[in-house]
Amino acid sequence: MIRLCAFTLAAAATAALSGCVDRGDEALLLLRNQLPGQGCMISASEDDPFVAAGTIDTASAQAGVGYMMTPLVANTTSTDRATDLQRTIIVQGADVDLSFPSGTLFDATELQQLRDDALTRFRVRFSGSVKPNGGTASFGFELVPSPLLTRIDAKLTGGNDRALVLGQVVIFGEMGGGRIESQEFIYPVTVCRGCLVNDVGACAAIPGGFDAREGSPCNPYQDGVVDCCQSAGGLVCPAVVSSPPQ
Repeated sequence: MIRLCAFTLAAAATAALSGCVDRGDEALLLLRNQLPGQGCMISASEDDPFVAAGTIDTASAQAGVGYMMTPLVANTTSTDRATDLQRTIIVQGADVDLSFPSGTLFDATELQQLRDDALTRFRVRFSGSVKPNGGTASFGFELVPSPLLTRIDAKLTGGNDRALVLGQVVIFGEMGGGRIESQEFIYPVTVCRGCLVNDVGACAAIPGGFDAREGSPCNPYQDGVVDCCQSAGGLVCPAVVSSPPQ
């Protein structure tokens, strides 16, 4: 189990994703997107809940945070004819390719600009190891960057207040001195404006004992409703009880 801080995990984006690697028998499998626990603790157990599809409010862009993905991966190799060390996979990061299945959100010129800006095609660097014989490990990174949420928000006009983003993710690393990649994992994220943020009014007017909904433990603006309140400094999410000035 690892702990992540959504506000310090940033995508180390690079514009170039090149090369072709034979994935063989899929020794490295990206299984699913784990459901984070309290404090953004991410379990590496296949018995724990997962998120089948994501949702994020564009208000997250104002906080400078994108959609946080917390994948669970497995090492399917066996040590029948090798040592644990030879079959341990050293994970180095993920290649991400984002697309918009509606085909109408951005035109061809805008799509090319998004790619040139490394907002829809980029590499995220992180590290860890996955032991053989079905060993699992969990990781976390920003799948939909905050600046991309801002670009999408500008397109959500009139009755079109939602957009679907498909994330294609390949986790990569090394095993036995050779490069290895997972299968291509497709993960859908719905981007919306105002669908997850619930404004409960002035923070000073919140009654004692109010139990605010907090969204996701890794990012309050994704995968669940967050109750927010108004203060002199702007919107506070999740909402906190405060006393009015004396």
